[in-house]
Amino acid sequence: MAGTVGGSIGLDAEYYCRRCDARKDLVPHVTRLLQTCETVDSQDEIEKILNLGFCILRGSQRADAKGLLKRIEVAITKVKLVFSRQENLWRL
Repeated sequence: MAGTVGGSIGLDAEYYCRRCDARKDLVPHVTRLLQTCETVDSQDEIEKILNLGFCILRGSQRADAKGLLKRIEVAITKVKLVFSRQENLWRL
């Protein structure tokens, strides 16, 4: 089970493993996702990765997750802006 705030077991950007009965922090995994974006050239792939990170952290009350979520939001905006400019250059 994974989740953000609330629910019956109170997960906040965590994954609960039923097998080992432990909580795993998802923030480091999202950080690695963002590092993956540095090596990807496709706008679609970058947006998919950023959207996944956004979905994982959305609604979190933790300061570190909120900060990372803000970085993801900025990155999504920049990716859309950069790639839309490139498309406009190709049209000229």
